Amino acid sequence: MKSYLIFLVFSLLISSNLFAQREGKPIDYRFVDGEDNFVSFFLNNISLSSQVIENGIYGNSITRISLNPKGEINEITIINPIDSIVDNEILRVIDLSRKFWKKREKIKNKYY
Repeated sequence: MKSYLIFLVFSLLISSNLFAQREGKPIDYRFVDGEDNFVSFFLNNISLSSQVIENGIYGNSITRISLNPKGEINEITIINPIDSIVDNEILRVIDLSRKFWKKREKIKNKYY
């Protein structure tokens, strides 16, 4: 069972990477200069309090950003919350990114 689960996770990772290589990631054509610029923007603007560091609060946050065709953020949803302090900081930084999302008038492929 363990090897089946590892294979399933590995297969999902490979298939999503192949899809992203073929079709492109949505963030690459919606955020100014793509995913690398978003990561850079995020890391340059996030600030975690000493309380978070002292308490050893860490984790992987998964956050969904819903955009309309005008490039405006409709909704920000934290799918995998970590801690209210960290989650609020993530929301703050994503809110700062509002002016960097691009308009999307036409959909180039059938998936996005």
